[in-house]
Amino acid sequence: MRLLRITVFLPVIRMSWLREPDTEPIPGYKLVEPLGTGGFGEVWKCIAPGGIYKAIKFVYGNLDAADGDAAKAQQEYSALERVKAVRHPFVLSMDRIEVVDGEVVIVMELADKSLYDLQLEYQTTGRPGIPRNLLLGFLSDAAEGLDHLIEKYNLLHLDVKPKNLFLIADRVKVADFGLVKHLERHSQSGVLAGITPVYAAPETFSNKISKHSDQYSLAIVYTDLLTGQRVFNGKNIRQLAVQHLTAVPDLSLVPEGDRPAVARALSKNPDERFDSCSAFIRALMATPSVAGTPTRTQYDVPGFRKASVAEFDFSELGKTNVIGPTDVTPRPGFRPKNSFDSITLSGVTASRVEPAALRPALMIGVGTFGRRALQHVRGRLLDRLGDLRHVPCVRFLYLDPDSDAPKKAARAAADVAMTDDQIITTPLQPVTNYRRKHLDHLTEWLPLEKLYTIPRSLSVDGSRALGRLAFSDHFLRVTARLRHELETVSRPEMLARASTATGLSARDKTPVVYVFISASGGTGGMLLDLGHAIKKALERLNLSAAPVVSFVYVGAPHDTGTPAAEQANVYATIAELNHFADEEFGFTAGYAGPEGPRVDARGLPFTATYLMTINDRSSTAFRDCLAHLAGYVTHDLTTPLGTLLERVRTSPPVNGRVPFRGFGTFGVWYPRGLVLRAAARRLCGRVIQSWLACDKSTVPESANALVEHVLADPRLDPDAIMRAIVNESADGPLGNPEEFVTRWVRNVGDVATTPGPGRPDPALAAAATWDQCREIVGFEPTSESDSPFRRAKFGKALDTGVKRAVENWKTELTKAARAVEDLPGVGLAGVQAVCSLLVDACKVTLANLEARADALAANRLTAYHAAGAALAEWPQSAGGFSLFGNRAAK
Repeated sequence: MRLLRITVFLPVIRMSWLREPDTEPIPGYKLVEPLGTGGFGEVWKCIAPGGIYKAIKFVYGNLDAADGDAAKAQQEYSALERVKAVRHPFVLSMDRIEVVDGEVVIVMELADKSLYDLQLEYQTTGRPGIPRNLLLGFLSDAAEGLDHLIEKYNLLHLDVKPKNLFLIADRVKVADFGLVKHLERHSQSGVLAGITPVYAAPETFSNKISKHSDQYSLAIVYTDLLTGQRVFNGKNIRQLAVQHLTAVPDLSLVPEGDRPAVARALSKNPDERFDSCSAFIRALMATPSVAGTPTRTQYDVPGFRKASVAEFDFSELGKTNVIGPTDVTPRPGFRPKNSFDSITLSGVTASRVEPAALRPALMIGVGTFGRRALQHVRGRLLDRLGDLRHVPCVRFLYLDPDSDAPKKAARAAADVAMTDDQIITTPLQPVTNYRRKHLDHLTEWLPLEKLYTIPRSLSVDGSRALGRLAFSDHFLRVTARLRHELETVSRPEMLARASTATGLSARDKTPVVYVFISASGGTGGMLLDLGHAIKKALERLNLSAAPVVSFVYVGAPHDTGTPAAEQANVYATIAELNHFADEEFGFTAGYAGPEGPRVDARGLPFTATYLMTINDRSSTAFRDCLAHLAGYVTHDLTTPLGTLLERVRTSPPVNGRVPFRGFGTFGVWYPRGLVLRAAARRLCGRVIQSWLACDKSTVPESANALVEHVLADPRLDPDAIMRAIVNESADGPLGNPEEFVTRWVRNVGDVATTPGPGRPDPALAAAATWDQCREIVGFEPTSESDSPFRRAKFGKALDTGVKRAVENWKTELTKAARAVEDLPGVGLAGVQAVCSLLVDACKVTLANLEARADALAANRLTAYHAAGAALAEWPQSAGGFSLFGNRAAK
């Protein structure tokens, strides 16, 4: 039997390895969670060596594939080769690019969110998009990054869209370079592949690019993020391509002042656009909606005299003329200007005194004392400046080897507690970890027996040597965070926003760094290392002149209850600081192994070192120490006292160096609240005086004309008022009272003149008529128990008419009098004077009406006597009749 050999060729199928949390695609980079996917890959959050969070992108496709699967990967990989050398603050940096089993893996900065995400957040609140001023600040960063690519490297991004513009600490960085092309060496056949048609420039649809192509995309991004609507409404790539090439963009929702600049940036001809992306953004910023922002806040009320604060006497306020500015509600927008050079109070425009007080600061607390100090300082700043979220030029960082530090920081009050993003824990490692790596390097400065004293909790447990070891273990993570914080706090727009929010003008744009640390505990061992790390970070940011001030807590060294270990730590810390204050002795340190970063420096890294002691080891003394520290730092940072102290500090040191300083706050007080309250009382007093300064003799002619116009109304004639009262009574049960009385009198006369035998008995007829009269018009009291005047139908009808007429005229006269408030030169007393004129006119009318009433009363009395005389002459009948309503039988 012959054997048949069959060879089967199976295709090789490459499959991407499974990505899931806690796996390491690159050794040392542990995946945490997916962040999203895009047209070219999948992005995950990961933890890099040193515990720093990064973003890691896996590009779709495989470079080793034999088919078209490699196209996307090769395109992205080629683009990365072009941009990997780019370094710019507004271009997202890449840490490394690796090829893992044919897959392109990119490690890059971890952003907070994209502008697309930010737009969605604003839209959930009911707004169409990102506020204009804020958006212009963001796109200004993006424009600088895009201009840097084209001007220095001749590279075009070609995929500018909201999802590729990332926010990192309130700044925007351009990212996702999968389509980057070199302007001169690009392949014309590959331009169209992968573009986002909504934001693509017209020339890209013709497989051409221009140095102004990214500007076109940036203009569409601006309109999209601002209005929530796109300039072209095409549903597919074909429709959008035609619209980009031929249609006029829809700018109806764009502010009118922005339309010329946006239209120019969206020109079909690239040469007609702005010279650069930054020029386009500057043109938007120069439109009236931005440039026309008033530099003064004035609400001038007519008739009020403008005055300045200098006119007021503040002799009762401790003989000081320094007035702290009032809190100003922060205006929305990015990079606001400190343009409030005047304030107004109830219409009085006052020249505002703005002491140069505020400066940017980074406050670093180390260990338990550092945490407590930061919380006290935050509380004082909260009282002084208001919500610290509106003061971005002051930032806080808390370092602690204790892994429970976040829990302890969260126990404080909500307004002063540290948040998770402000805390860095630096715990030690198990002893076995140190044995496996760089043990020889560690034993150069760390006694070997110290390693065996590491507690199971991995805290420093009061050992200065272990405190320094904890810092050394986390050196890279801490220094990276320091650079980030210092870069953020030193941005000019942060200071401008804080200045606008607080009303304090800037004292210095250079930041100051405060370090709060205890010398009595183990964290004191990292003091010098931390100081030199701060100085190194400042030097890299060209801020070497920035002061670094340490506040070192030394406890109660004279208290007999102080443990010997704490005293030893204090002595070691002070001796160390004193030793390195002499520049003859150099400070040398290495971190992260023999090949890791090194520090070689001379002198202390601190501009000043303040020692803080307490008299006894009581909780009250400790709280007092923290209160003094918080008060001193707050006044130094946010009041004119800081400027004065700087001049004092420039005095020459004794013996060439001053390693230590002290301070006291017993004589340092800035009574801002008292000054403001006293100033407010005085200003209000002046306002009220200005109101009361106007009387009848100073009422302007325009007010008199208004009064004359009101009084000339013909409806105020007494006869017209009576007709109005009668008309208002017409819908009562009697109808029109005047017509009712006329009909009744006519009916009485008809009965009295009735001829023939049917004529009623005159006495009875008179009595009936008299009863009817009393029923209609009422009658006067006949005894003390009766009411003063008992009203009947006619009186009640007239009373309703009077009330309605009064309400109508009350409304009209009030409306007329309110117009006086808008007349220039009329204060509160002036309004009162005008009202007095109206009241006087009403009194004249009332006197005329009373005179007419008296005449009517006289006629009534005459008629009454005539009726009584006639009744007396009438023959008496069996039943007597009395004019007063009582009948007597005779």
